[in-house]
Amino acid sequence: MFNRSLIVVPVDGSPATEGTVRYAVSIAKRRGADVHVIQVVDRRSGTLWRAPESERRLRARLRALRPAAEQEGVSVRIVTLRGSHGSVIPAYAELNAARLVVVGHHYGSSRLWRNSSVASRLSRSSPVPVLVVPVLGDAVAPPVNRILAAVDFTVSSAIALRTAADWSKRHGSRVTVLHAMEPLDQMALSGGEAWRLVQRLPAEVAVLSTRLKHKAKASGTASSAASARWTRSSTC
Repeated sequence: MFNRSLIVVPVDGSPATEGTVRYAVSIAKRRGADVHVIQVVDRRSGTLWRAPESERRLRARLRALRPAAEQEGVSVRIVTLRGSHGSVIPAYAELNAARLVVVGHHYGSSRLWRNSSVASRLSRSSPVPVLVVPVLGDAVAPPVNRILAAVDFTVSSAIALRTAADWSKRHGSRVTVLHAMEPLDQMALSGGEAWRLVQRLPAEVAVLSTRLKHKAKASGTASSAASARWTRSSTC
């Protein structure tokens, strides 16, 4: 049943829908995968509720994308799910052994205030990696030459690093592993403590660099791809 890998693409009927699906199809072509386009009908939410006629128009837009995808050797299936996108999309991805979820940056948000809150929550609840793509026109997936993997030495960041290593192998791209340290200006330190901390920073950076290289090597990424650099900035 699962001879080919699967990419799940949630859509909400916004103008970015076609661009997101085309982006997913271009990735599926490279990975030898099929695409399931998911439209979620949540009748409990005023922002995501869709009238039957609106649902039919969206399905017609999605069906129009099939011929081009089939020419690329990618099968596209359109699926309608009832419920909350935060629960049904992760469940669908897990039950169908999906390898990737591709979602638009503004997916599921109000048409009056487009934002990334829904996509952000989905990336936390999904059992598989989530690729959040910007608003696209007729663009296809560009070459993946560089990958930034942010880690904090938790289990979830180890999974993220393995995903980055897998993409690196598939696309021949370079991986940069990033670990953010707490900025000095957010610490309450006396003058002597601050000076001792600054003096220790080079040694701590070197330790982190070694640790990151070991993690990268264990994940299948060449150790030379991991480097450490200390800058005064926050994670946001």
